Amino acid sequence: MRTQVCLAVQRLHRVLWLLAGFFSCAAAPVVHAQGYPTKPIKLVVGFAVGGVTDLMGRALAQKLSSQLGQPVYVEVRTGADSLLASQMMMRAEPDGYTLYLATTAHAVNQTLFRKAGFDAVNDFTSISLFCDIPNVIAINPTLPVKTLGEFISYAKARKGELNYSTSASGTFLAAEMMNRAAGIALQRIPYKGAAPAMVALMSNEVQMTVTGIGSVVPYLNTNKIKILAVASPKRSTLAPDIPTASEAGLPNHATSTWYAVLGPPKMSRELQERLNTEVRKALADPDFAATLLKLGAVPQSSSPAELEVFMRSEVEKWKKIIQETNAQED
Repeated sequence: MRTQVCLAVQRLHRVLWLLAGFFSCAAAPVVHAQGYPTKPIKLVVGFAVGGVTDLMGRALAQKLSSQLGQPVYVEVRTGADSLLASQMMMRAEPDGYTLYLATTAHAVNQTLFRKAGFDAVNDFTSISLFCDIPNVIAINPTLPVKTLGEFISYAKARKGELNYSTSASGTFLAAEMMNRAAGIALQRIPYKGAAPAMVALMSNEVQMTVTGIGSVVPYLNTNKIKILAVASPKRSTLAPDIPTASEAGLPNHATSTWYAVLGPPKMSRELQERLNTEVRKALADPDFAATLLKLGAVPQSSSPAELEVFMRSEVEKWKKIIQETNAQED
C-alpha cells in the first residue's frame, strides 16, 4: 500500500511539473511584453544619413526613447534602395529590440528585384503607418524654364540629353510615372539617399528630381533649386504658392512616399500591440506632429491590420507599374 501511495505522489508531482512548464511557456510572451523594454532599441533606416528618412527616423527614435524609458538609436543600413535593410530585418530577432522605419520602397522592392527574397507583408510584423510625404517635381534653376509645361517642352526637344536623380525605388517609379505622363525621356541616375540626390541636382549633375517635399524644405526660400509642382491632390501648406501637378498640366498626377514601422517576422501579438500603442501615442502629441509637418510629412497612424491591408494594395499597385515599365532588376 505504501508503495502505491509513493507512486501516486510521484505521478502527481510529474503532472504538476508538466503543467507548470506549460503555463510558464504560455505566459512568457505576456510577461515579456509587460517588462519590455529592458535595454536599448535599434531603429533601422534604409537610406543615407542626412536625408529625410534618416531625419524622420531620428525624430521617432527620440520620441520613443522618452516614452519607453530606454535609448532608441538609429542604425543606417543603405544599399539597393533599402533592400538590404529589409533583408536584414527579415532575419532579426522578434524580441522588439530591432524595429524598421520602412518606406514605399519596401513594397516596391518585393517585385522590383527578382532576388529580393521576401514578401513585404508576410515576412514582417506590421506595427503602424507613420506618415505620408507628397512628392515634388524639382529642377536645376539654371534651366531656361519657369513652369512644368515649359520644362516638358524643353525635355521633349532634348530627348535623352537630360538626367534625373532618384534616391529610392519608390521615387524612381514615381519619376517614371511622371515621365510617361508627360511624354518625355530622361536618363536615370540613382543615389543612396535624398541628401546626395539633392546635391546632384544643385550641382547640375542631374537636371530634375522627383522626391518627397521634405527633401526640398531647406531650399524653399533659396535659388538653389526650382520646384515646378507638388505631386499631390492639394497644395502643400509648406509651399502654398507652388501649384499641384494637375494645376501645372499633368491631370490627376499624384505620388507620395509613405513611412511605416515594421518589426521582424513572428513578433508576439503583445509586443506588436504595445508598439502600435507607442507609435500612435507619439503621433497624437501635437509637438511631435508639428516636427513631422516641418519635414513635409502628414502624420498617419493605423492598426496593424490596417497597415497589412494597405501594404498589400501598395505591393500590387507598384507591381503593375514595374511590369508596365519593364523595370525589374536582378
